[in-house]
Amino acid sequence: MRIFNNICSSVQESDAFPLNIIVFNVAQCIGNFLEQVRNDPYAQTLGIQLTKLEADFAEAMLDEQNHMINAYGTGHGAVIYALAAMHFLQPVTRTSLGLSTTIQFIESAKPCDKIVARTTEFNETIVQDSTELTFNMGKI
Repeated sequence: MRIFNNICSSVQESDAFPLNIIVFNVAQCIGNFLEQVRNDPYAQTLGIQLTKLEADFAEAMLDEQNHMINAYGTGHGAVIYALAAMHFLQPVTRTSLGLSTTIQFIESAKPCDKIVARTTEFNETIVQDSTELTFNMGKI
């Protein structure tokens, strides 16, 4: 049984009304969820901006700032992880939680880099997340 909690006024699948027959305003549902994410205090503190949200895809952006740089002059891994952790649940328009995450830091971020996270829903229970580092001149 699939439940959309607190996002789309608790639409619930039942034997009498399969979810694919229940009609509800998807645009309004995504709009409500988008507002929740944009008002997230932690995301606001870091300057994370949700730039795109669809039923199975989301994109967020963060500009690396001087206070996010570690002692080695590179972007702090915790900031990149925070973007991914905040962001990887966004394309699913239902309440969910992370069970495990793995991040491989292939390249380091520099001051003023733009970090873009794009998440695609792999299936109903697994979300696949990839985070790209983007310089002013383009993708690494």
